[in-house]
Amino acid sequence: PNLVGFLGYVVLGYISDKVSRRNLVAVSWVIAGVLWAIMILWAQDFVSIMLLFSASAFFEAGSYAPMFTYLAESYPTRMRGSGVAFTNAIGQIGGIIGSAGFGILLASGLSVNDAAWILGLIPMLLAAVLIFGARNVAPRTALEAIAI
Repeated sequence: PNLVGFLGYVVLGYISDKVSRRNLVAVSWVIAGVLWAIMILWAQDFVSIMLLFSASAFFEAGSYAPMFTYLAESYPTRMRGSGVAFTNAIGQIGGIIGSAGFGILLASGLSVNDAAWILGLIPMLLAAVLIFGARNVAPRTALEAIAI
């Protein structure tokens, strides 16, 4: 799965130079979410789990290549480094809260699958929808042209 995620990073990074990075990230998150849902609902054996997990890793991990560039494009030039650093820091806090929430949901009696839906799949799909409210930058636009 890690190799497939790395390949997703390279492939989606390449594609993001040709299409809207924002839209590519959103579509990647939706595809990863659908693959996760299929895995949670129907995968029963090692091979099906590994195939679906690897395919979802391609889109989930791969989405960060266009995301990192998109973040840089989204902030004004004078605060680009601070804005991206702040965004990345907030993501780490979400990881901590999500992990704690997962444990809390399991301790309250929910199954692993139910907790995965609540704290994994639903937020991923929600993020895919919400990112369409963010700025869209045309492919191959020079940073100087989008400076605010």
